[in-house]
Amino acid sequence: MYNMDFIFHLEEGERLTFLHQLLIQTFGCTYICVWSYLPQPCNYFIPLDGLFNGDNIVARRLFEEYNHSLPIANDGHVPGLAFLNSLPYLELQFHDLQSLVATPVQLQFYREAGIKTAILMGCSAGEIEVGMSIIPEGDAWDMSAFQEAVKGIIIVYLKCDLT
Repeated sequence: MYNMDFIFHLEEGERLTFLHQLLIQTFGCTYICVWSYLPQPCNYFIPLDGLFNGDNIVARRLFEEYNHSLPIANDGHVPGLAFLNSLPYLELQFHDLQSLVATPVQLQFYREAGIKTAILMGCSAGEIEVGMSIIPEGDAWDMSAFQEAVKGIIIVYLKCDLT
């Protein structure tokens, strides 16, 4: 599994460029949230970055509200499910996702944006949440293909050599 922790260490501009190129342009995602974990005594997630890809003004407003919230870290909710259970990759369909929301505005956002699938990537620093308005078919989110796409974007856009 390719380690996604590096995303938490990028400068804001680099992180946004990477997230936009990889997840929105390459994979056609509807939104991305990067949640950094703030440990005890706080025990919540703070948003590092977030991108919404869509023209729905109501969904965008709800996304901004959700992406500026401070969800409590609870292993029964999103965000947090992958991080707190040390899962590098977890795919959830809407019927499962709707019962795992941390806030009411989060569920409103998922519904308004038509989110069908969320991919959660647990990292040592937090969780990356990626949502799509489609259900991926076949190997659209095959982890080996995803890892290769990540590596390619790092080499091209961040000018890093991963050999």
